[in-house]
Amino acid sequence: MIILSENEHIISVSRRHWWILAEKLIAVLFLFFVPVVIYSSWGFLVNQSIVSQEISELINPFLFLVISLFYTFLWFYFCLLFVDYYLDVWIITNMRILDIEQKSLFNREISECYLSKIQDVTVETKGILPTFLNYGDLHVQTAAEKREFLFREIDNPNKIKNIILEQYNKQQLTVNQ
Repeated sequence: MIILSENEHIISVSRRHWWILAEKLIAVLFLFFVPVVIYSSWGFLVNQSIVSQEISELINPFLFLVISLFYTFLWFYFCLLFVDYYLDVWIITNMRILDIEQKSLFNREISECYLSKIQDVTVETKGILPTFLNYGDLHVQTAAEKREFLFREIDNPNKIKNIILEQYNKQQLTVNQ
């Protein structure tokens, strides 16, 4: 849970672009059909009498167990992908940047940087797909303990950059008055 200080409010909450999760889910969907193909091929071999009925009766329960375990692990992997996607979040407030990175199921790292410590903000977009889908990396150089905040593969990085710089400028105006 994140505790905001007095007069601090959330300006933006960002996650990775949806396409990053979709790419991984396409791979999971492909893997979903692998046991179907294997089981269909096994059925074809039995029907064509290439494999005897006795061997088939011995192997079918084992094959069912292996396929069930495969689907269980595939479901678990899907859940891990979603948890990692959903819990990796970057929060921009009017006073600081929070980087919450879910490293594994029970391992999370939370870093923060006050806007006054920002030295440089850079957007990096590499490739055709990131250009067309408008996602990329946002690097925030700081004078804080964690030297760089990396917003990886976020949606609309230029908009987030402008939000950070706008909040930075507002804070500088407040400090100078």
